[in-house]
Amino acid sequence: MTLDLDSFLALPRLSQLLATPDGRLVVHRALPDANGTRFAATLVEVNDGGTRPLAGPRPGLAAVAATPGGDLLLTDRRPDPSELAASDGRDGDEVAALWELPAAGGEAQYLAGTPAGIDTVCVARQAGTVVATSAVFRTASGVDSNSLDSNSLDADRELAKARTDAGTTALWFDRYPVRHWDTHLAQRAPRLLVLDRATGTLRDLTGDVGWALREASVDITPDGSTVLSTWETPAGGGSRHRDLVAIDVATGQRRVLAHEQDVDYGELAASPDGRYVAVCRETRYDPVTPARIELWLVPLDGGPVRRLAPDFEHWPRDLAWTPDGTSLLFAADEAGRAPLWRLDVEDPEAAPVRLADDGAFSDIAVTSGAVYALRSRIATPPEVVALDPEPGRPPRVLYGIEPEQPWPGRVEEVSTTAGDGTPLRAWLVLPADSDGPAPLLIAVHGGPLASWNGWHWRWQPQLFAARGYAVLLPDPALSTGYGQAMIERGWDQWGGTPYDDVLALTDAAIERDDVDGARTAVAGGSYGGYLTNWIIGHTDRFRAAVTHASLWDLQAFRGVTDDAVSWERWFGDPERDAEHYRRWSPSTHAGAIRTPTLVVHGEQDYRVPVGEGLALYTELQRRDVPSALLYLPDENHWVARPGNIRVWYDAVLAWLDHHVLGEPWRCPELL
Repeated sequence: MTLDLDSFLALPRLSQLLATPDGRLVVHRALPDANGTRFAATLVEVNDGGTRPLAGPRPGLAAVAATPGGDLLLTDRRPDPSELAASDGRDGDEVAALWELPAAGGEAQYLAGTPAGIDTVCVARQAGTVVATSAVFRTASGVDSNSLDSNSLDADRELAKARTDAGTTALWFDRYPVRHWDTHLAQRAPRLLVLDRATGTLRDLTGDVGWALREASVDITPDGSTVLSTWETPAGGGSRHRDLVAIDVATGQRRVLAHEQDVDYGELAASPDGRYVAVCRETRYDPVTPARIELWLVPLDGGPVRRLAPDFEHWPRDLAWTPDGTSLLFAADEAGRAPLWRLDVEDPEAAPVRLADDGAFSDIAVTSGAVYALRSRIATPPEVVALDPEPGRPPRVLYGIEPEQPWPGRVEEVSTTAGDGTPLRAWLVLPADSDGPAPLLIAVHGGPLASWNGWHWRWQPQLFAARGYAVLLPDPALSTGYGQAMIERGWDQWGGTPYDDVLALTDAAIERDDVDGARTAVAGGSYGGYLTNWIIGHTDRFRAAVTHASLWDLQAFRGVTDDAVSWERWFGDPERDAEHYRRWSPSTHAGAIRTPTLVVHGEQDYRVPVGEGLALYTELQRRDVPSALLYLPDENHWVARPGNIRVWYDAVLAWLDHHVLGEPWRCPELL
């Protein structure tokens, strides 16, 4: 198919697959709005006969849960009919309220809202109890208590109004961290709220517990009696520790189910009988030893915990129980894919079995007779698929993109062997209609604990293939899906072993007759941007580089990133281990850079703050290295607005066309 920026932006973006108890499938579909300035969501019901829209399109719309009767619970940023939503010092804010869309049809009905908006929602599968999370001012009633305080939301509204009336947006911090991704962590902190359907009010279940529920994974037992949640507590020195807790819905009483000094608990799922919780358990890393993510089973009655599949080396996510409670389904990276796995939890010797491995699976949804998921591949955007609960049958596509013509790039694999004997592999996307050897773009993934195994909306190789480029997607040391040893060999070698692996896979790719090894470029974002910066400081073999949201000076980065404590756990004490920081900082090798480099950074990126990009660009300009800066004032670590996505691709392609292909410089249209 012909793929340009217009057709690329018009591709539907599917996410958040949900199965209702009555067997319906609902998926979130995002497309640019009529003005093309932001994405608007439509909730779509999917079945064998096709699809039908249920709600939308509107920005900020999402289906978050289903009641036992099949009604959909939505979060929606449409105007709040009861005018509960107040601005937190910013005029015109629209926050997400909770709505219900009847299974029998009709318009969505407003249920409840909070001044800061509803964040997450879970529903008891049998009792129908609804529990939500929302941020509440810490000075609202209920401070420093775990009492059930029905007045805290009223106090929150009053304080929000007072701030607006006073014209202040000032924030006060007395703990760490201060920011997270693109958000300031200030006066409002998350709480658990229980919906009272009779009165349409939300009851404060936890009171003010500080940041204990920050990014919490939350579920509720089927009978509605117990909320299961991760729970953060301060661990000294700005560090945080995450336990697993159970909270009584009637009383708010909290008890710890699992606590270990050097372990953090993450994603969880309550069993269908309410007796167990399956949870991802992450061992704490340090500068020498990497993290490990395992699957554990924790009984709610306080019995002994059990590790599941102890010989399984891959990292589980997207947990879902089968309805009979005998098996767990999950996704985990493996060799450039993310198969969907099934594990028998009743057999302590059982190993996970692949139900499907032809892509990257996520958003697993289970009904009594079938398994559903979203699946994407390197050359296929996310699509809704149905799977057989038993292995051996290929997934069946229910809803996705059906191009009238083949994609412009064909996908192959490249493999080689590292100097230490480790097998290495990468995806290679080649232009289908190339008349000769294609110029090569090496795209290094971020993370770095990640893998190229599915569709990527920013670094989309099909767009580059449509312009005649081959794109190499390497999985070097530190990549997931190759066992713990692959992570260990790159752990203390950020610019060492991963650098060697990327160049080894590049050498393997350019040995092919259909790849032009004389016309190459390297690019990446986040850690991929870091490694791009490192590469161009150690070799001038590439004609161009693109570095997005990248790390440049590791010592300076440590002090301004949103999670300096975690960074120190990886790289060490900034004073005692200063030489370690200097050794692996790309800035140490600034004087060796000759490669024309495009630097891209968003102002609202708090993970890798914009100062890193500005410092890199300053050094390039000071040393007369051909360079340019694409600055995005309203973007964070990613690029989320349709107009900015268009400009991003246009600028990157213009840079590559000029420096790799030797074409005359063309300034991107909107710049």
